[in-house]
Amino acid sequence: VAAINATGNILDARRPILQDVTGVISYTDPAWSANGQYLAYVQTDNYVSQASIYVQKYTISTSSSGAVTPIGAPLLVVSGAGGVSNRHPAWSPTGLQLAYDSNATGLSIDLYTVDVNPAAATVGTPVQRTTINNKAEFKPDYSPDGTKLAFVTNLYGPFSIQVLSLADNTFVGAESNPALVTHDNPSWSSDGLSIYYDAPAGEDSALPQDIWKLDLATQAK
Repeated sequence: VAAINATGNILDARRPILQDVTGVISYTDPAWSANGQYLAYVQTDNYVSQASIYVQKYTISTSSSGAVTPIGAPLLVVSGAGGVSNRHPAWSPTGLQLAYDSNATGLSIDLYTVDVNPAAATVGTPVQRTTINNKAEFKPDYSPDGTKLAFVTNLYGPFSIQVLSLADNTFVGAESNPALVTHDNPSWSSDGLSIYYDAPAGEDSALPQDIWKLDLATQAK
């Protein structure tokens, strides 16, 4: 509100970065690289019949109009051709790799990583990190040291948060004895010792969502 009052222009407080004025293309799942230069995002349609991941470089600016100015063409990271849904891109701390989830196998939603060098406009071959059929692994988030992914799965029924080691693709529960309620949207603390997520207040599914912090070593919440 203050920004709108100060400038008299709502665009200076809220300005679209990606928008299709025809209403045909949808843009979702934005993720900025750590250096603030590159935006990873999903391009799909109103029916989410397919979903591709792109990376676009943007101008670094203190003005909103400058900050939404793209530099060059977007880089296609992984295509949704053939009805594949690639979602929830997350940058590695180095800005040279993306994690995402995809139904590319046609058997389930799995986690993938792919090397990306946006400055050189090069993309590697995606690496499948989970292989459990008929269950979903999705919404990855890198640990600060880039060695692990926190993610959500329905492997044990209600959504729970797991931690995958990128060294060998094994994973364990972030919480040793989670309540049987939805745990969603994991995000690492900056020191890598805790994971933030949302879950019902009091771990009671009848209550609204709260933000929780889980200390991985002590399991304190």
